[in-house]
Amino acid sequence: MKLNNFVKKSLHHFASLALAVGVISTSTMCRFVLHQPEVPKKMKELLDDK
Repeated sequence: MKLNNFVKKSLHHFASLALAVGVISTSTMCRFVLHQPEVPKKMKELLDDK
């Protein structure tokens, strides 16, 4: 049971980190790559809610 709880907590923190990195990376300008792919609609909605 302890291992299962540890895995759940770890995945929760990893998902939070992934969301934070996604929001930060889409709100900043890309300086190193000339082609920036189109931002997904869901990520635009998250940025507009700020």
